[in-house]
Amino acid sequence: MGMSVAFGSKALSLKKVVQDNSDTLHLAPNLPSLRLKLMRVHHASPFMAATLTCGRGKLWTKQIGQYLFVGRYGIDKMHEDSRSNWRHNFLDGHVPSPIQSYLDDLLHRMLQNAQGEVATYIPELGKADPEALGICITMADGTIYTSGECDTEFTIQSMSKPFTYGQALKLRGPEAVLKRVGVEPTGEAFNAIILDEEKNRPFNPMVNAGAISVANLLLGPASQDDMLSLFSNLAGRSLTLNESVYRSEIATGHRNRAIAYMMLNTGMIDNDPEEVLKLYFQQCSIDVTCQDMAMMGATLANLGVNPKTGVQVIEPNYVQS
Repeated sequence: MGMSVAFGSKALSLKKVVQDNSDTLHLAPNLPSLRLKLMRVHHASPFMAATLTCGRGKLWTKQIGQYLFVGRYGIDKMHEDSRSNWRHNFLDGHVPSPIQSYLDDLLHRMLQNAQGEVATYIPELGKADPEALGICITMADGTIYTSGECDTEFTIQSMSKPFTYGQALKLRGPEAVLKRVGVEPTGEAFNAIILDEEKNRPFNPMVNAGAISVANLLLGPASQDDMLSLFSNLAGRSLTLNESVYRSEIATGHRNRAIAYMMLNTGMIDNDPEEVLKLYFQQCSIDVTCQDMAMMGATLANLGVNPKTGVQVIEPNYVQS
């Protein structure tokens, strides 16, 4: 039975849904009444109830919309024996999350794809294992689902940019940051040598020029330690700098060096370009894992609070900026 969830102000009788074999369930956000209706369906159709109530065994309604959507996919992909075992486990009170089976199936399918090449624009990055693959989902409540090599370390590179931008907003304030970097798309590659000449700033903080401008704002006496502290707080564990990648970036980052000196020439940055670039290269050379990145994303989803540690890393108003 294919199903989707639509939340509304009124709940449709789930008993009637079972009888009508409807494709859409309208679930009320009122948790007590929703739980009662789920219990009704349980007696009418255990397998359907299992689909609806799968999760971690708390109040059945915990993020039910997401569980239902992913769960339907995972269950439909099971062999008949697996379906029977899954139904049996549900009736015994042991319900595996369908998210895990979905991730495992997705990982298996993606491992069949051998297209593409590892990055070589920084020589040290070319040493990465092209077969390494991991998938991790971290919920805003701290629940973690992993599949594959989620503990294999790699350098964070451009995934660091949203977080340093948030840190700049926190330390300098939106007005000061907006003077140095805009929020408009470029339509160009991330490393394009293109600047907003009208407003004398890079177009946005997600391209290299914008990230270099953000590094200029963060530069200070203890900026390297502060950078590591920021990303460690985001990941919920102590992170370190990959010295080999950092030295490789310093030695070969000619394009970024050209961007930085152009920005100095027009007054877009006001610190020594070499010092700014050191901080930017350090930012990109921090070692992380797939699980670290999922935790960082969950921290943003949780309005700047790390779900694992409870630390407020970035204030909510800057997360939403």
